[in-house]
Amino acid sequence: IFTRCPDLTYISLDSSTCLTNSLIVSIAKSCPNLQTLNISFGATQPSKLKFGDVGLLALVKYCHNLEVLSFLYNPNITSVGLTALFHSLDGPLRSLVSVSLCVGHGYSCSISVVALHGLKHLTEQSKRQLKDAAATARSSSYMLLHLDFNRTRSIQ
Repeated sequence: IFTRCPDLTYISLDSSTCLTNSLIVSIAKSCPNLQTLNISFGATQPSKLKFGDVGLLALVKYCHNLEVLSFLYNPNITSVGLTALFHSLDGPLRSLVSVSLCVGHGYSCSISVVALHGLKHLTEQSKRQLKDAAATARSSSYMLLHLDFNRTRSIQ
């Protein structure tokens, strides 16, 4: 269906059990106008999720109009995918204003990746929230992060 709807701007596949790298790549290639993508999974069944860095890298490469991205409870996103996402904020993903993700215990990515590569892009409020989350985190816990990025809109 995505290949036949290139003008889609909003897709929500939250809690879908069919999320694979190949589906996310197909969405990324087929929907260049995509602005919002919700591909979060339920907290109780993340082991069924079959997409990770390959799908995230495709979004970075093809979805240059993306503004909001949510991939909560995905243990398959590693520091490689998340670092690429943060690096693309100065390039192809200039429109991205918000990301929601999980880091920490049980996830392939830690909060240090967010701090190292994403901190310079965060709003002051998101920086405070990240600092508070890091200060209260335990090694046996994970964190849900909702990050907002500084974005300047050019007036034409």
